[in-house]
Amino acid sequence: MTDCMLKYFNDKFAVSKKDIGEYAKIDRNGMHFKIDCYDVKDAGSLMIMNMSAMLGLMKMTSAVFTSTDIDAPLFSADFVSAAGNNTLLLELYDTCLSPWDASPLEQLKKSAADIPDHDPGVHWYDDIRLPASSFKKCRKNYDALSRYANDYICEYVRLLDDTPKCGRDEKLAKNSEYTEGLISNGGPAVDQFVKMLGKEKTAEFLKKYMFVCE
Repeated sequence: MTDCMLKYFNDKFAVSKKDIGEYAKIDRNGMHFKIDCYDVKDAGSLMIMNMSAMLGLMKMTSAVFTSTDIDAPLFSADFVSAAGNNTLLLELYDTCLSPWDASPLEQLKKSAADIPDHDPGVHWYDDIRLPASSFKKCRKNYDALSRYANDYICEYVRLLDDTPKCGRDEKLAKNSEYTEGLISNGGPAVDQFVKMLGKEKTAEFLKKYMFVCE
């Protein structure tokens, strides 16, 4: 999933790897993270993360695209494999300055109705998560789940072609608003990073690299 995301961005934009220092590799509490961050020229920032835990019995690949120069919603994709279950989380968050047309992704979501849905639970950020977000979980149908993830990511990147430019300072302020909410209220992934790194380091990681607030 993350390989295809990087490929799609490489096909559309000039992508260059960024140095993220100590955050490139994190090994804490039996969890092992390898994290790469890329500058997507004139568009935003792409982070790709691979995690393993439980002696390799649990694996997760994640990708986050945060726009800084075009007015697109924040996009997060996670694929988790554990205990024979495969879970796919495709999330769009409204960090836009103007309305963004997610209808092509909503249609794609409908086309995957045969793949079982996953209940992500209730969170403080539900109000700003776009309806085109999609959550799936299954023990079988791995290939179908993988194809759906790739198609969804490809369509999101394609939609960036039609996404207008925006003021960088205004966009960073919207990114910061969302990030401050995560730091204050928490979230499944953020809570794990706080346990590993502490709140101060987690805030630095989120603001500087994952969600680009500065």
